[in-house]
Amino acid sequence: MPPIIRQLLENQQAATLIEYSLIVALIATAAVSGMSTVGASIRNLMTTVTGAMN
Repeated sequence: MPPIIRQLLENQQAATLIEYSLIVALIATAAVSGMSTVGASIRNLMTTVTGAMN
């Protein structure tokens, strides 16, 4: 393991920062996934509404 990473893991503040960074990355991934699903649902709804208007 590179020395800089070893130093970061031994430092408690750096370890906490890494943990928070991983949590933020997980939340961001979940948010993007959720928005993609909601976006597809809205697109389908708008297509249905447009079809009903014609």
